[in-house]
Amino acid sequence: MPKLASSWAANALLKLARLAVAEERSERFLKLITEVRERITEISVEEAAAAAERGAVLIDVREKEEFRRGAIPRALHVPRSTIEQEIEKRAPDPSVPIIAYCARGNRSALVVESLQRMGYTNVKLLSGGFQAWLESGRPASRDTQFIED
Repeated sequence: MPKLASSWAANALLKLARLAVAEERSERFLKLITEVRERITEISVEEAAAAAERGAVLIDVREKEEFRRGAIPRALHVPRSTIEQEIEKRAPDPSVPIIAYCARGNRSALVVESLQRMGYTNVKLLSGGFQAWLESGRPASRDTQFIED
């Protein structure tokens, strides 16, 4: 009868197996994102800021905990998990300019495509997401206080 591996070794092997599966998923996810980005419009931080000044709706699709740590001022929080159910309450006019963002632009790319499929005609992706916004030196808000990370 073969000798069983120690619990430490078994845990290490399990972690390696999970990592291999995660890497495989990541490759599929990145392929999906690449394909989606070919079907949507991305705009720069500067273009997004100008559009927001003109009345575009900024939608932060990150999780609640991420949003609480900081967001683009005046952005609406509508998590990716509920965007299709909630968008008509927040933006009933399908022609309203919408700019979606997440941390780096991957989740929000999926949101932009989904909103387009729902009939929204003027929805764009903030290229690079909230990270690009912060790296450009633009302000972010947390609750009612502004932060500059």
